[in-house]
Amino acid sequence: MRSLKVRGNLVAVEKSVYILTPVIGHTKRNRYEGDVHKIYGYVKDSSGEPLKGVVVALLPTDGSTILRSTVSCDSGKFVIGGVRDGSYKLNFYVLEEPLSADDDEASSLLDIPPSTSLSIEIFGEDVDVGEIVIE
Repeated sequence: MRSLKVRGNLVAVEKSVYILTPVIGHTKRNRYEGDVHKIYGYVKDSSGEPLKGVVVALLPTDGSTILRSTVSCDSGKFVIGGVRDGSYKLNFYVLEEPLSADDDEASSLLDIPPSTSLSIEIFGEDVDVGEIVIE
């Protein structure tokens, strides 16, 4: 359950009716307990151009399920956060068309061979995988 922290002015207008004056600023949510890290890098094609829209999925080493996923932005950058220490597999998917849950035979990323794959280990700090080239 989320709670409301009041910073700034709180003015009672009527009984149980309040006007909040917001204080705009960066809020940091600590969604994860313990040591968690992020994995980041860039996806590029063989000519060095950034690839937008590449699906990057984090899986356990046995590849049984997708733990987290993201999509690369215009610059090819991707970031996956909230990752605990351990050994993982990163799969990169260049999809010709989006997956759709409306299809009778909807598939999942686990049914599609990745364009490339990478094994990584995280111990105590964020991991920069650098530039991942997809042919």
